[in-house]
Amino acid sequence: MSNVSDILLYLKIMLGQLKENKIKVILIPAPDPQFSGHMIRASIESNPEWYSELCNNNPRKRKRGEIKNYSYIKRDRIIKLLQKLINGNISRCKYTNDLIEIAKKMKIENEEKRREYEEENIIEEEFNDLF
Repeated sequence: MSNVSDILLYLKIMLGQLKENKIKVILIPAPDPQFSGHMIRASIESNPEWYSELCNNNPRKRKRGEIKNYSYIKRDRIIKLLQKLINGNISRCKYTNDLIEIAKKMKIENEEKRREYEEENIIEEEFNDLF
């Protein structure tokens, strides 16, 4: 498999992850209530890790200068960008290189996991052959 087709595969995986996984927050009773009816937010589903990191690495400053967990990155724009890249279109979006680097990183991590798995199976087979 060529490097380009590998990257396309991981861009498709990223697109699927982003479409399927969206942060969902619910209110639950506070563990240490400070007043009657005190509730806190709890996440029951989360964004893909790579998307959260992308957002955290691109914070938006508020007018008061405080950095909050806000980002210029918008899910719909990233989905459109991924679709554009998968379809072979060139984009000048500033997140294009970030997404390609994330796909490359996912590819490397997957190859490392595959090698580890294969090595474990070879050792297990050799061990089983002894008996």
